[in-house]
Amino acid sequence: MLNSLAQQQGRKKFEINVVVSSLIENSILLNELCFHFNENHFNVKLNLYHKDIFAFRGLTRNVDFKLADHDSWILFADCDHIYRKDFLHNLFNAIENKHYKNSDVMYTTHRFSMAEGYGNKLVDGNWSLRSPRYTIPCVDMLIDESNLRKTSNVGAGNTQLIEVKQFPDRVYVNPSTCKDKNLFDKGCHPKSDIQFRRSCSKVIKINDPNIVQYHLNHSRHDSDNKEAINEQR
Repeated sequence: MLNSLAQQQGRKKFEINVVVSSLIENSILLNELCFHFNENHFNVKLNLYHKDIFAFRGLTRNVDFKLADHDSWILFADCDHIYRKDFLHNLFNAIENKHYKNSDVMYTTHRFSMAEGYGNKLVDGNWSLRSPRYTIPCVDMLIDESNLRKTSNVGAGNTQLIEVKQFPDRVYVNPSTCKDKNLFDKGCHPKSDIQFRRSCSKVIKINDPNIVQYHLNHSRHDSDNKEAINEQR
């Protein structure tokens, strides 16, 4: 995902601030990763959580929400989401379109997942922070149209673009009513993303085939490769 953002192109220079949320035990690896992208691309801040907090997505997003500037937009994404190099260019064009003005949240309806076998091959070659300079030469080259399938936008699958000033209390989900289940339980699905969208007064779908999120589908529970799974998280 960070490589996707680093390779964005378009009609203007994008001011990108990235918050990486992860487990506190990954601090050494992630500090090295953040240093690389801070030095070469954009500002990256690391937010580290204990497992009992990180296991519930909505609680970490409450913290991330409060870090955003009043006049900014937030795009929540998972580390296995990738975007073509014109993604932000097209997304900002949509923001400026009068059809999409005055919304609390905008999110695309276009989402594709790569076949797991293809995704595993890419992960096996690129997951480790020990890869040369952590840089994939061209993210667009990873998107093999023959290995894609269109998937429904549920839960975190939506590309949510949030205008911060529409939410003065900066609360993603009320901790007392958060319906997330533990992230580390096999087969669990976060519910706080749906709760958040249902709490918004106005949600607009961006029907633009040029604004697409790609999910790098890969195995998550590999008993023979625990180190790889932990570093992916």
